[in-house]
Amino acid sequence: MTARAAFLSLRDTDTIKGIAILLMLVHHLFGLPSLIAPHNAYVPVLPGVPLEYWLGRFGKISVCLFLFLSGYGLATRRGLVDWRYAWGRIFAFARTYWFYLAVALAIGIIAFPHRMPGGSERFPSDLISVVRLALALGRPLVYEWWFVQTYVLLVAGAPLVLRLADNGWLLLAVSAAAFLAGSAMDVLHLNPPLVMLSNVLIWQQPFVVGLLVARHWVFERTAAAASPGSLRLLAISALALFAAMETWLRSAMTPYLILITPLVAFSLGSSCLTRDRGDLLGWLGRMSMPVWLVHPFLCYYFAQDLVFAPRFSLAVLAWLLVLTLVIVWPFERLRRAILRL
Repeated sequence: MTARAAFLSLRDTDTIKGIAILLMLVHHLFGLPSLIAPHNAYVPVLPGVPLEYWLGRFGKISVCLFLFLSGYGLATRRGLVDWRYAWGRIFAFARTYWFYLAVALAIGIIAFPHRMPGGSERFPSDLISVVRLALALGRPLVYEWWFVQTYVLLVAGAPLVLRLADNGWLLLAVSAAAFLAGSAMDVLHLNPPLVMLSNVLIWQQPFVVGLLVARHWVFERTAAAASPGSLRLLAISALALFAAMETWLRSAMTPYLILITPLVAFSLGSSCLTRDRGDLLGWLGRMSMPVWLVHPFLCYYFAQDLVFAPRFSLAVLAWLLVLTLVIVWPFERLRRAILRL
């Protein structure tokens, strides 16, 4: 990359991460109704209109945004992105993951029965299982932590991918082929025992696209060539197509969300949110990893009744965010104090 500034600054990416983590909360609250107990039904904003469910379905784009921004950030880095740098990034990510893994295991073992009602272990207690969890091998502690393994493997391969990035169309074709292979592996259940290779092959797509968008200055060229009106029309068309697919072709929703991720990232980076709400959303974006790691325990496993106690959908969303931050804030202070030592 040359010395000119990238279209998305660090502040912009933090703001978009803040929006993405809110979309993730919406996704887990309203987009997966089979995981919510029937007595925890909520009161919608518009009676008779499943607006929350639609937004929850769209909220899955949060994963795409996080990976897109990760690839974008690596490609805009001024210094060399080599294997040493990649492993440094992985270790920084792992330190946060290990801390919350240790907290979850400690709380689970101390405060909850060892066995589930069906007889299976609630938390692993043998050393081999704990080591596998720490290395993100095999089944994660909770399903929502599947992203750990995928992210680590993508960052580990980033130096090699960056070497191919100058030939953008070739890398894009390889990425598309990998996506198709991962989709086939997922459908046929062909993953190795300890590595969800299908996840890596599927979710490398937004990561690679983010890298290519930054390397080839796609956003900068788009901002210079396209009129604001045409971009707004494109964004509205993308949302209309999302509604159509939600009605007639739900199975293609994940590929579609991956496809429109650059447009969503560009629209958010161009919007007033990055200027007028950047401080609050940016702070939330910087807290997005611990919020992601903690909120599933409240939303699904330990406190679902408490989360849905406000009943009204917007209040439920706000309450989940407050509960999560109340837990994350002191734990983050403790984690950082430990790192300083």
